[in-house]
Amino acid sequence: MQGFFEWGNYSTSDGSARRLFTGSSGDMAADAAALASIGVGHVALRLGGNTAQECVARIDRFGAEVIAKMTR
Repeated sequence: MQGFFEWGNYSTSDGSARRLFTGSSGDMAADAAALASIGVGHVALRLGGNTAQECVARIDRFGAEVIAKMTR
């Protein structure tokens, strides 16, 4: 099971590629764009955290750094 999404480089279990929605915010935006280009309209991410504040901070950051760039 994949944990919370992360800003960091994480590989797939076999080490052959970067896990989707990890890496930089630009990597995440590129992942979303690639999925959209093949017709994917919705993706579910675990935007969690260990505390409510951490969860809200992750959601805010993802919104500002990834989603906002995708809707322009």
